Amino acid sequence: MRLYVIRHGKAEKDAPSGRDDQRPLAPKGREQAQYLATQLKAGKRPLEHKPKVILSSTAIRAADTAKIIAEVMGMKVTFEEALSPESETSDVYSLIIGLVKHTESALVVGHNPALEKIVAKFGGVDELRTGELSSLNIIQSAGKFRGEEIGRVRLESE
Repeated sequence: MRLYVIRHGKAEKDAPSGRDDQRPLAPKGREQAQYLATQLKAGKRPLEHKPKVILSSTAIRAADTAKIIAEVMGMKVTFEEALSPESETSDVYSLIIGLVKHTESALVVGHNPALEKIVAKFGGVDELRTGELSSLNIIQSAGKFRGEEIGRVRLESE
């Protein structure tokens, strides 16, 4: 199964409400999301498998990242509480194992530290920056799940 893990794009430091889950994307975050969307649509390695589903945290910065990607891809976003900023890594892991069992490719948008830990578990790399996508290949063998990171995609600028 191909899993694309995206940490939401760069967000504003504060929300007008003062609530962390309502922090919007900064202009840079919108640019990052748009870049990832065009790269996913182009479908070149390590993004050669179009996701069958897009799942996202309900936090505004992640939801907006996912919506920008979904619009370019002509897809819908499904919101998952397991991807919220407060989620435990075990919640995200359970969600991903369910995806491995039921679909051939998926994209998830969420937050650190849980996503970083998932990428480390399956890909061996423990950093996931804002606006960064990790492309993972996850397989089930003898009842166990293992994976490898195929590559990373992120808009780099000065």
